[in-house]
Amino acid sequence: MAMLQSSVSPPSSFSYGFTYDVFLSFRGIDTRYGFTGNLYSDLCKKGIHTFFDDRELQGGDEITSSLFKVIEESRIFIPVLSINYASSSFCLDELVHIIHCFKENRRLVLPIFYDVEPSHVRHHKGSYGKALDDHIERFQNNKHSMDRLQKWKMALTQTANFSGHQINPRNGYECEFIEKIVKYISNKINHVPLHVADYPVGVESRVLKVNSLMDVGSNGEAQNERIPIKNITEILKISFDALDDALDDGLDALDDALDDGLDALEDKCLIM
Repeated sequence: MAMLQSSVSPPSSFSYGFTYDVFLSFRGIDTRYGFTGNLYSDLCKKGIHTFFDDRELQGGDEITSSLFKVIEESRIFIPVLSINYASSSFCLDELVHIIHCFKENRRLVLPIFYDVEPSHVRHHKGSYGKALDDHIERFQNNKHSMDRLQKWKMALTQTANFSGHQINPRNGYECEFIEKIVKYISNKINHVPLHVADYPVGVESRVLKVNSLMDVGSNGEAQNERIPIKNITEILKISFDALDDALDDGLDALDDALDDGLDALEDKCLIM
């Protein structure tokens, strides 16, 4: 899986209507006191308001309505998919609701494949396949539980299809991976959208066409560079120059029309 190119953040998450900038979903026994704990610490140091849940320590099989609410009020989701992630029904229920928020509200999901192969998550193999088999055995064909299991599988597959970071703790310094992730998230948080008219006419189809040229996926990231970004930049510059020239011509024509109109009005006043 390709690595994404990604200071206290001046615009807080509250200005965007979110309680948290980032929601971390992780398996505590794998990464709480290591990778995820360090990622949480560095995000907080950068002023990125992050939810780090310790409820898993308290036990329980299902997440609470209050945690659902926290997920819904978070702007960016980082599921840390580690070896034992799928063995936790708690984590899997979190992931299902994260995917729901992605589908309903186009929230950003940035998966971290920590010491696991993305293909194992996508196709439910390795530790993920074993964990799901254990859940099947535990559910013993209970219809409600089997429906829940199907949602887990779909959520895992969907998550594995997002662009994210694959991290092998035996290959490189974790602090370097964390630095890249924090920088990427910080850039997302700091990005202030340009103002667009409330009801722009005829714009949506053209935006979709430009996005298709850059092959921008549903998660807001460029999946395949059909046209290199640097070329897109040059195209936009040329288009801007052309529009600028056209605007100048239009303003000149408007000035001429106003001058003609004022002259005519002045002549009329003199006659009166």
